[in-house]
Amino acid sequence: MRLIGLTVNEDDDPSFINLVQRIIHGVVSTKKPKDYCVVRIDNWFGQRWLNFSGKMLGALGVRKTPNTTFPPFVPSRVRSYTLFAWAPEKDDYTNVEEPHAVHKWQPSSANLQNFVGKTFPDACFFWFSGNTKENHRGSLMGYVSSDGECWTWYLEFQRQGEWKQSKRANITPEQIDFFLSKCLGHTKGPCPN
Repeated sequence: MRLIGLTVNEDDDPSFINLVQRIIHGVVSTKKPKDYCVVRIDNWFGQRWLNFSGKMLGALGVRKTPNTTFPPFVPSRVRSYTLFAWAPEKDDYTNVEEPHAVHKWQPSSANLQNFVGKTFPDACFFWFSGNTKENHRGSLMGYVSSDGECWTWYLEFQRQGEWKQSKRANITPEQIDFFLSKCLGHTKGPCPN
């Protein structure tokens, strides 16, 4: 199975892009979803985006709904959106030419109905931050949807010589190590839960 290579933009730190790509590849090759999507956000984003659905009545933030919704990033923050679908005849993922957009200009009330499992019941979505060369700070967030459930997680990294994890939510150090090693093909045993 061939997985995508992320493009390194001039505002990206190449070693951060490599780290993000390795984690994404580890998750996708472990979970083997029907679809997976990689979204580049213009700049760093914090943990508050994890499970954030939108705002009600313009002020009250909604974090968790019974059905997981896509984080409501405004489309102007989205620098790239690439969707891949499993093609059994090719035994590989192929680029979807006109993907279903999940980040749209719409009212918050519509964001509250933008359910991950409804449109993508078997998929992995990843959001990562741009501008890491200047910020020395980066983020990666994943939503893994399958069997009516959605596992959502967040990682934050800071560059101190090398990129070091500085924050995590809903993902264990063992899972991170597993996904990184899975990408390199050195795994032993099933993914830790």
